Amino acid sequence: MMFIIDLVFTLALFFLAFYSMFTVFGALKIAFKTVKGELDELERKIVFDSLAYSMLTIFALHAAQFILGIIFNFNHGNRPFIPFISSGIPFGTVFGLETPSHFEAIFFDALVFTIIYKLLQKKFAFKN
Repeated sequence: MMFIIDLVFTLALFFLAFYSMFTVFGALKIAFKTVKGELDELERKIVFDSLAYSMLTIFALHAAQFILGIIFNFNHGNRPFIPFISSGIPFGTVFGLETPSHFEAIFFDALVFTIIYKLLQKKFAFKN
């Protein structure tokens, strides 16, 4: 039974990671359209609102990770807290060392932006 739960969890994380890689390109496409001035007023409002809500969401999640890290390190001094969302490639993995896995921050940020962007598009009943 535990194997099935681990398998489902692993597959869910794999698809989430795979989808988040595509969201980076979607976010870049939206950013370039905004900079080039190809969006109308409603589209720009959705983009800027998405950026604002994404910033608040990402800030809250990173602040929560920071606080959990402080609490965990004071209570469990000999075992360091390893954040789930962090930036940078785990270089230990490249060199064959065992390092903890993490969710790459750029993909997570793009995923948060894309989810909020899609929700705001639905809110304003906007179709691409």
